[in-house]
Amino acid sequence: MAYNQNNLAFDVSDLPYSLEEKNNFVYRLEGMDKEWNMLKPNTNRITYSNLGYGDYQLIISKLEKSGLPSEHPYILHIKILPPWYYTVWAKICYALLLLSLVAWTINFFRVKSRLKMERMEKEKILEQSRQKMAFFTNLSNELKTPLSGIIAPISQLLPVAGEASDKHTLEEVQRNAMKINSLIHQVLNFNRIESNEDSLLIISRIELVSFCRSLFSVHAENTQLTFHFEANKAKIYADMDAIKLGVILDNLLSNAVKFTPEGGLSASHFYTIQNPSYWIYAYQTVV
Repeated sequence: MAYNQNNLAFDVSDLPYSLEEKNNFVYRLEGMDKEWNMLKPNTNRITYSNLGYGDYQLIISKLEKSGLPSEHPYILHIKILPPWYYTVWAKICYALLLLSLVAWTINFFRVKSRLKMERMEKEKILEQSRQKMAFFTNLSNELKTPLSGIIAPISQLLPVAGEASDKHTLEEVQRNAMKINSLIHQVLNFNRIESNEDSLLIISRIELVSFCRSLFSVHAENTQLTFHFEANKAKIYADMDAIKLGVILDNLLSNAVKFTPEGGLSASHFYTIQNPSYWIYAYQTVV
């Protein structure tokens, strides 16, 4: 029987006997009763309610004159099936779910521990990177000041250089200084992006015309384009950061050279007196 068919009633009948004899019956439900039960007078019904699932035996026996149950009782086998969630397959599923939960818990803490170790390792690597960047930044800042002290005087010496060899030497020194300046600027810019900090300005007095012309000549030597440089004044002195100005002009000229077709590249340098300002143009000219 199904697990919800657990309210049972049995009618006992012994037709050959008189009514008095019919009442002399005892019964016991093995698996439920420990003692014999006397059938109630004037009734022949046996009832059990809310039986649990399992195997039972209903034993009904007639009382002998001695008052003992008969040696030949009536036996009825009863089997109540368990609900689906108590079946063997359900218990197997429960066991599998429990094992899965244990495995998931072990894996969860294992992954958590691994992620913690990876995070600590990343933090260690980041700290080492920050220390390296701090070292290179300090070194670059230490180099930036004396380098600015080299570039600015050279830009002032170039216009007054008498001998061509002296002028060529000064231009060579200036070009190499600007290359070093570019490398230093890249290091400082990278660190500034990483730390979201602005780099410091090192102001010095430079002569703009010769400074710009020397940068222009560097690009002219490395390409097959025709270059032309002009300025509305022979000498223009200004107080500014020579390193940053060199990087800006180098980027400007590099882009102009990159996107100039066959023909030429011209640059003009203008200075206004009324409201002192400086204008530098780089544009294409077709030959």
